[in-house]
Amino acid sequence: MTGVKVVDFSRVLAGPFATQILGDLGAEVIKVEEPDAGDASRNNPPFVGGESHYFVSINRNKQSIAIDLKSPEGKQVALDLMLRADIVIENFRPGVMNKLGLDYETVKQGNPGVIYCSISGFGPTGPMAKQPAYNEVMQALTGLMSMNGEEDGPPMKLGVPVGDMGGGLFAVIGVLAALNERNRTGKGQWVDVALYDSMVSFLGYFAGLYFATGESPKRVGSGHHSIAPLGVFSASDGYMALSIFTTKFWRNFCKTIGQPELATDARFARAGARVENKQLLEKLLRDLFAKRSLAEWDELLTAGDVPHARVRSVGDALEDAHSHERNMVLETDHPTAGKIRNVGRAIKFSGHDAAAPLLPAPLLGGNTVDILSDLLGYDKARIEALLSHKSVAQWTPEAAAKKKEHKHG
Repeated sequence: MTGVKVVDFSRVLAGPFATQILGDLGAEVIKVEEPDAGDASRNNPPFVGGESHYFVSINRNKQSIAIDLKSPEGKQVALDLMLRADIVIENFRPGVMNKLGLDYETVKQGNPGVIYCSISGFGPTGPMAKQPAYNEVMQALTGLMSMNGEEDGPPMKLGVPVGDMGGGLFAVIGVLAALNERNRTGKGQWVDVALYDSMVSFLGYFAGLYFATGESPKRVGSGHHSIAPLGVFSASDGYMALSIFTTKFWRNFCKTIGQPELATDARFARAGARVENKQLLEKLLRDLFAKRSLAEWDELLTAGDVPHARVRSVGDALEDAHSHERNMVLETDHPTAGKIRNVGRAIKFSGHDAAAPLLPAPLLGGNTVDILSDLLGYDKARIEALLSHKSVAQWTPEAAAKKKEHKHG
């Protein structure tokens, strides 16, 4: 995506996650932030060298320009950026960009090829369009939360904020598709991504289960509605996940545990029979797994070609040799915080180095003057006037120290 310019008005998670992916793919991403506070996630503890772990995790490969969008001069700077953009992404509530005069219809008059992506909770239409929305709200409303948790326990949210990150992924897919269409037709378009729609689409075959039976899927803990054995079992010193999707792996498992007769047992021989007798099968496995350690089970099941995994912590997963071999942990040199580790790029290309260094998350307004001068072509007098009127702001050590003192004073 070299040469593609993205102007990013988004903040917190869904939008920044999307624009980080675009930055990882080679786009030039200019993050627009409020001069005083910046992206709200800059304030989320804990901090690494004074920088929020949250912010630096989802804002790499970007530049930052601090603009007061409420001032006429700042608004003009933002519009000038948008007129030079290939892609604009924003995740304000529907209607906010219209009030600012920075909506798609306005921008496309001067930039008809722009791809303008709006990420919102519920989209601009529908009875819930104006309601506030966060990940937990989306998981609850779309049925995901109702399926997560133990069978006899309350609904639980998924640990990963799939509501936001799912919306970010769909935004990337949408803008890339629109970019491809523009390459053919020369025309831009508005891309409407709602977190609600994203989560409903994530229902996948669970929606199909409801459509087929008329009944909503219930909670089954770590198990599965239509596959057995599948779930988490307690070894003598921890938890082991078992995922036997096919009869082939069931036979492998029976041979591995030294009970090949279970493979032809009428209660378990067929996939459907294993589901029908799931409670009996799971009791058998609970008793079995408790007799060995995780290390013993790992060695045994690996040798037997049985899909399984220890239930690892986040730290264990990130420090694992496979994660490092796949370049899924990379280091960046931050100008004030020093060396910071980030999750690597999920997509690899044969023509690019997967271990290539990442640009660190930007300082608030750290690129303001360069963007105004190099991209927009503003002269020195105009830039100084914008800075003096506080329509824009440039990061300096002195300003950062004063802001930090005010924040903690």
